[in-house]
Amino acid sequence: FYGGGWFWKDGTVNASSNPGSFGYGINGSKYVANNTDFSDFTYQADIQVKTEGDAGLIFRVSKPAIGADAYEGYYVGLNPGTGEVQIGKASNQKWVPLNAVKYPVKMNTVYQVKIIAKGDKIEAFINNSDKAVVSITDNQYQSGSIGLRAYKALASFDSVKINKL
Repeated sequence: FYGGGWFWKDGTVNASSNPGSFGYGINGSKYVANNTDFSDFTYQADIQVKTEGDAGLIFRVSKPAIGADAYEGYYVGLNPGTGEVQIGKASNQKWVPLNAVKYPVKMNTVYQVKIIAKGDKIEAFINNSDKAVVSITDNQYQSGSIGLRAYKALASFDSVKINKL
């Protein structure tokens, strides 16, 4: 666990990440499966964002620490406030947006997010869509751990699965 408050309720993992987390103004929190190493994979989870902010999956992660962008790796997130699905990366403690597309993300609605990462191509699918909703080509991070991330949001995660390709 890296920041925020994490708890289990009704079989789901829940994240509490807001500007007042522990009085330090840390806006983001992560739950990382350290000592895992995935390069090419299918990674999915059912995600529900319950407040303003965004939440999603991080992958090919290394060097995690407390702080929203304190890791090296990629992120696919849902943002109901902006109505977007986004892909970005954290690099040198900075957020680097790579692509975002409009998508009717609503608060308190469960979305199945599936990421297919193969080589330098990363695609994100929502609710078993046939085509990727958003995709990028980037080769900065080739492998690393997986995890969950919330930014200024309350969120829940369920049915988390990963399969190597």
